[in-house]
Amino acid sequence: MRDFTRAAFRANFADDRNIAEPAVMADALASAGIERGRAEEILAAAALPENKERLRRETDLAWESGVFGAPTLIVDGEVFWGNDRVEEAFDWYEARGGKART
Repeated sequence: MRDFTRAAFRANFADDRNIAEPAVMADALASAGIERGRAEEILAAAALPENKERLRRETDLAWESGVFGAPTLIVDGEVFWGNDRVEEAFDWYEARGGKART
């Protein structure tokens, strides 16, 4: 997950690529070590109506939780805002017994 998050944020915030484009997300998945066939499955699942609805619910929850910009990560109730805080968010999670998925 760390490698994918890094790649997706880099595409959006550093390279100014449109992460709504499936090809951009496929590139991010590939750079995180996900095989192309598996990446296509993941992207197809993301486009399913029930997953789009889940994203809407999660977005509403983010707004209700005080998220005001991107990128923002909330880990165990701690808010990490800004591209420079992504690694800190992963470290925070791992330090509390979590294991970041790669």
